[in-house]
Amino acid sequence: MRWLTRHEPIFEEDGSELSEREKTRLLLGSLEETTFHRFVDSQRDVEDIYDVTFKETVAALTKIFGAQRSLMVQRQACFHISRSSGNWEDPLEYTNHIGQVVAGAKLATMTADEWSVFLFFRGLDAPGDAAAKIYLMQFTEMAERKGETITLSQIHDEWMRFVQIKQQTKIVATSKQNPQTPVEVWKLEASKTKRRENSKFTPKWGSSVLHRLKIHRLMVLSINNR
Repeated sequence: MRWLTRHEPIFEEDGSELSEREKTRLLLGSLEETTFHRFVDSQRDVEDIYDVTFKETVAALTKIFGAQRSLMVQRQACFHISRSSGNWEDPLEYTNHIGQVVAGAKLATMTADEWSVFLFFRGLDAPGDAAAKIYLMQFTEMAERKGETITLSQIHDEWMRFVQIKQQTKIVATSKQNPQTPVEVWKLEASKTKRRENSKFTPKWGSSVLHRLKIHRLMVLSINNR
């Protein structure tokens, strides 16, 4: 909650003389009606919400109403801040916004791995990188929610896996659009079988012709012997 982030030091410093219960009552009393009722509904297991310490109440409010965006997304959003959008015409408001964004994105505590991943996504802006960037950012966000640390080499390996999947998908799609004509083996086999049967088959008229030739030869021999 931006409002809470901005005013928490006031409760801690200016309200240092207040008791925990008084600070909690003051904090919850500053919430909008709908926000307050939503918070109360989420704390049904708590017997008295005003008996909870101020810090515990802040933690509960942050969990319920805090930023849902991952740190990676918040850090990338830092580069999209611009006064030309017309959202921060007042110099003080713009300056405070920058401070809030930097604090919320935890830029001051970024490790070398986090900086590497941050710069990797920042420069992934070629015309054909859009799909890969969305995929890799989702991969990184899932790891972040699990509390896992992502390195640049892991991002690279996942990128190569994405490229392979994309290529395989394209090959499958192409094969579906241009299916090969199946070879009709059974027709070839049938043709071969038929030829073999024809080669073995002796026509009925063939035996008659041979018989006549034999008789003719015998008659010729008989005449010659005379």
